[in-house]
Amino acid sequence: MTDAKIVAVIGAAGAQGGGLARAIVDDPHGGFACRAVTREPASNRARALAERGAEVVRADKELEQASHLAGAAKAAGVHHAVWSTQQNSRDRGALEDDRFPTLQGRYKVPHWDAKGEANQFFIDHGVPTTFLLLPTFWDNLLTPGAPQRPQRGPDGVLAITAPMGDMSLPGIALGDH
Repeated sequence: MTDAKIVAVIGAAGAQGGGLARAIVDDPHGGFACRAVTREPASNRARALAERGAEVVRADKELEQASHLAGAAKAAGVHHAVWSTQQNSRDRGALEDDRFPTLQGRYKVPHWDAKGEANQFFIDHGVPTTFLLLPTFWDNLLTPGAPQRPQRGPDGVLAITAPMGDMSLPGIALGDH
């Protein structure tokens, strides 16, 4: 499809990005082509996307990548970007708050906080952007070795422990997003 509009999917071999990438390549008449951006183009998931027609490219270092993407979107005159992100945990509590350790001198929850920093690139460049905040993927709670796995308390009840006060933790199954 030579006149297809290209949709660059960041993290296309991952859980969330993979769903979008597959939806694009599985709709040959949708008018879109997938540029699958991944840290590991040789991975099984990335190779499967390539076999289905995606252009697979390598990129890493999320903050640097986001800065370049926001600048390129501005230069190209992108009318609207959708940037999947997370809450910046530092918006909910100061770095000095000792209920949760500060890591690398600037993060409470590095994955979320780096996404918060990345959001600012799109804002600073004036790119019209929808910041898509999805809930926690419940599937992640089942990943062996994951720090967010439920732990059994003294009362025998499984719980997820985080300094969230009385806030709830919204979630969704990967297959439902």
